Amino acid sequence: MRPEALYIWAAQDRDDLPALALRALAEGLPPPWRAPGVGLSVAVAGPWRPDALLRGAPAHPPLLRLISLEVDAPRGRVLIEEARQALLTAPLGPVARGGGPWPEELIGPALSRQLGALAALAWSEAPAMAWGAVLRQGRCLWSEAAWPERQVRFDGEFVVEVRGHRDRADVIAEALARLLHGPVPLDEDERLTLPDLLAEAMMEAEVWTLD
Repeated sequence: MRPEALYIWAAQDRDDLPALALRALAEGLPPPWRAPGVGLSVAVAGPWRPDALLRGAPAHPPLLRLISLEVDAPRGRVLIEEARQALLTAPLGPVARGGGPWPEELIGPALSRQLGALAALAWSEAPAMAWGAVLRQGRCLWSEAAWPERQVRFDGEFVVEVRGHRDRADVIAEALARLLHGPVPLDEDERLTLPDLLAEAMMEAEVWTLD
């Protein structure tokens, strides 16, 4: 079944990736910014050769791993209101770049500093949208948000509204292509089932919990 919402990171494989991801969680979302009682874990799946995830991706290294934030939020809220407002109002934050106030966006810069580079991939069915971003050493170099009514792109310096309609799957594929420094064409089956493929890949993930 297609996931209603998905937010994952793609990054190059390394042996210490789970430990670095936990360190990024602690740095990017410290206890004062979490709602009371919230617990955080990180799920890490892979590694895979890129073409094991998507057939048109490069058939050679770097090996890729997928990472997701796992949240235990007894009261249904992850962030305190001040943290949420920081995401909503940051001048070049995710909302200003056409995305949403996702908790993952607070962790992404720290995670990219730990890992060197990563691609953020988000998908939603209600409302329909897709998000791709590439971060290197704590800085977002590119992002794109595709909604039925608008498309917003960030080139590392400026946010622009883009005319026309961009297929949501292409946004995800471009983020991966920018991470891998090469094209990631999608065949028709992958275009229709992309969020399912990513969600299925995460089903084999191991989970580490932040103390």
